Amino acid sequence: MISFLKREKILGLDITEEYVRYALVLNSYKGSRILEAGTEKIPRVEPRNALMSAILNILRKTKCKKANISIQSDIVKHYLVSIKKETPKNFIKEELIIKLKESDPVSVKNDIFYFNKRFTENNFDFYDIFVTDNLNISFFKSVFENTGLVVKKVIKRSDALQNSCIPKGQLKSTMIINYENFDLDVSIYNLFNQYKDFHINANKDNVYLEIKKIHVEYFNQNEENINSFLLSGSFAADIYFLNTLKRFSGFPIKQADVFINLLNTKNQLPVVTKDESFSFAIAIGAAII
Repeated sequence: MISFLKREKILGLDITEEYVRYALVLNSYKGSRILEAGTEKIPRVEPRNALMSAILNILRKTKCKKANISIQSDIVKHYLVSIKKETPKNFIKEELIIKLKESDPVSVKNDIFYFNKRFTENNFDFYDIFVTDNLNISFFKSVFENTGLVVKKVIKRSDALQNSCIPKGQLKSTMIINYENFDLDVSIYNLFNQYKDFHINANKDNVYLEIKKIHVEYFNQNEENINSFLLSGSFAADIYFLNTLKRFSGFPIKQADVFINLLNTKNQLPVVTKDESFSFAIAIGAAII
């Protein structure tokens, strides 16, 4: 098929210990359009069966098995690692492990869950690698195989947030604050630099302190302030929380528009309401290609 005519449906899955949020997106040469979205709660029973049940429900509802996934950052940790460009394919994983242990020693119980080349610079290939406990790797592989889920790519949460919340071609630096019941993910968008993922367990009364710390670190590295601030996650619908965050942080924080890079027209029935939409920032961003 001619590439500019290609249309592909893909699921974006935001996987945590408590829920799986999903967004079914149709990607084409024209852009991306959201078709369905929803949440499957994970009951506190046997974890493997609970996650399998959630994913099977999603596959049944969407009739799509291909997915890009983003897993909670304190379960699967992301690193950006470089190796020499000429490294033979069959030695790439081994070299990545060596480089990872040099920069940030990991437990012998951990291994690479997934890796993917991000870019090449000065004869070095830079890879996104995702690391977790060996038991988690076996757990996820078993779930995916038994449900028939075809994982096309693992997406770091920072990238997913930028895919859904930052308009394509934007120049100004932006902090995206995604807050969900003690889980705070912060993504810093800068057109010219890549920044590490920030994941913190934070009480909602302390979120402003954490984002101020991150901003100080950014300022010390760049000698400039971040230009704009966006709030996503379920708490973005709480205007009291948003106003409190603005007041105590001193930052002009606004609600994120998680549909900003999608093609859905105004006369279409919304897949989710505006207040619900903030919760799907990661799922939508994972699905956008």
